[in-house]
Amino acid sequence: EAAPQQPPKPSRLQQRIDDLTRQRYEAERARQEAEARVAHYERQQALQKQFAELDAEAPQIDQFDSLHAYNMALSNWTTKRATAIAAAQWEERMQKVAAEQAQQSEQAQRQQLQVQRENMVIETKMAAGVKKYPDFQQAIMNPELPSVRGTPLFDIILAADHAEDIAYSLAKKPGELERLLSLHPLHAAREVFRLDTQFAGSGATSAPPPPPSRNGSP
Repeated sequence: EAAPQQPPKPSRLQQRIDDLTRQRYEAERARQEAEARVAHYERQQALQKQFAELDAEAPQIDQFDSLHAYNMALSNWTTKRATAIAAAQWEERMQKVAAEQAQQSEQAQRQQLQVQRENMVIETKMAAGVKKYPDFQQAIMNPELPSVRGTPLFDIILAADHAEDIAYSLAKKPGELERLLSLHPLHAAREVFRLDTQFAGSGATSAPPPPPSRNGSP
């Protein structure tokens, strides 16, 4: 029995885009983390100074002529300190909320860049497909085909060296496309890699090679 094929490797264009995207996010994340650490340290220093001043203002009984006056001053000081604690806790909570929102925004930006990256690669593959197959756009944009984008199979095909040939071949065989969609991503990757190898061996002509049989034989 033949050894299992490895999943397809990303194209050079995709690797370059992925590297640039990763470097951008790593640099931005490092900057945000550094700013957050500085802001946290400065906030802690300010709180320590604030509560040190409040504690220094704590009323002493020997400063008052009567117990009533002392109790009134102590009550006011206790209320002031409790208010400061509540304000510090509220600010800390708001900072956590802001950090979570920033993280969500970063994830949204990452997803947006991912879509942009995919669109760039798709445009490149589409241009190559149109040159090879006159009905390429009509075939892959057939509304009766199952939706592929957003699935592991989409990423696997997009990473193949002959993605346009594979996409055209599967668009012409909706049943085979549905079968690959139903497979585990690893198994689908092996079959896409096998198709990619077949197209490379055939010179990627306008006649797509037949898909592999269901039992795994050539």
